[in-house]
Amino acid sequence: MSDDQAATRAEAPTRVSVRPRLGTKICLLVGLALLAIALYFYYEPLHTVSDSGGIFGCGSAANIPTDAFAKGVCGNLADVSKLRTFLFGGLGLMVLILGSLFFGVARTEVPRTPRGYISEDGQFRRNQDVAGTAAEDVDPSTAGRG
Repeated sequence: MSDDQAATRAEAPTRVSVRPRLGTKICLLVGLALLAIALYFYYEPLHTVSDSGGIFGCGSAANIPTDAFAKGVCGNLADVSKLRTFLFGGLGLMVLILGSLFFGVARTEVPRTPRGYISEDGQFRRNQDVAGTAAEDVDPSTAGRG
């Protein structure tokens, strides 16, 4: 490569594109699913079946029963649901954080494309394209349609 070509490439405007890698995307999906499960366990309605076959509502981990009778009937159902919430929430956060740390993001340098401008008459006009041709007028209603 000659010095002129190297100088032209060095002057070409570029930008850094940051995208998550495949492993990061998978960890993001799995982590968000685990957090959704944690939210489900936190707001899931709890109930217990009595010895006579009746169903007694025990609230949820977000709204635990406060009176003595309900506490006696429900026992530790709300605590179990709260522990499930902490387990799945912690696992979800751990997968999100560790997955993004281990897999990371891919940084690539891509050339900037000229965007153009809107002229005084309201028409979108492109700047000179990469090949160096003259500017062209484009109708904004048809811009971007091939």
